[in-house]
Amino acid sequence: MLEAIEILHGYDQTVSIGEAAKLTGFRGGEHLFFDWLRKKGFLQPNNFPSQKMRDRDYFIVFNHIVESDFDPTLIYVTRIKIKGVAYLSKLVAKEFPLCPPCAETLKNNNI
Repeated sequence: MLEAIEILHGYDQTVSIGEAAKLTGFRGGEHLFFDWLRKKGFLQPNNFPSQKMRDRDYFIVFNHIVESDFDPTLIYVTRIKIKGVAYLSKLVAKEFPLCPPCAETLKNNNI
């Protein structure tokens, strides 16, 4: 997992929160990943990144205008930069270590 992240580290790319959950190895799914990010203070209740995460350049907010029959609507989308995914991967591995049998299975199967 980390090897793929390290390869992409030099690129100015972003991923969705759901994609980041998968890339970090978070085993709770996208919704629980959002909850965990809010509990850790990385995201605010409105899913905007905290100032600390923006200052570290781990998260970015894009805005899009959605055209409708009435008025255009401005939509904000929070995405995680590749270096943010690398940082979160380390935290996920530390806070949610694999159980010994699972870790052994992965090791034996070169996963």
